[in-house]
Amino acid sequence: MSYDVRIVEVSEQPTAVVDGRARQADFPKVIRPMFDRFYQNVGAVAVGKRGLNIIVYRDQPGVNLLVSEQGVPLEIGVQVPAPFAGNDVIRCSSTPAGKVATVVHMGPYEELGPAHDAVLKWCADQGAALAGPFWEVYGHWSNDPVQRRTDVCYLLK
Repeated sequence: MSYDVRIVEVSEQPTAVVDGRARQADFPKVIRPMFDRFYQNVGAVAVGKRGLNIIVYRDQPGVNLLVSEQGVPLEIGVQVPAPFAGNDVIRCSSTPAGKVATVVHMGPYEELGPAHDAVLKWCADQGAALAGPFWEVYGHWSNDPVQRRTDVCYLLK
């Protein structure tokens, strides 16, 4: 699949999330249980209308916490319309505002790697410096994996 990397300006997007930390190699073991924890607890918090699922990876520029021993901080949850008061499990966060390099991936979640690679290669080729955080916004569910949309966004400096 070829990817069309675009640069867009985005606004801060409030999110309702649970926090975690993991190395990239551990994502298959960690992400689903974090979503389960989120959905088991989100009903106890007045978050408003829930939007699309999201994972925010709070990487640091030049560090690549994805492969570090401590792992990268993860925020897993959903987009929400406005900030809210959280609890001891669900907290209010947001995606950063600013310029992002982004691609749309259509297909199974297990095949997201090349979408990330395309953005990273494009940024390296263009001399676009990464700010650290990046995120995935998961479109509405489809039983057909080919129809699953994921927007991959990398914040730029």
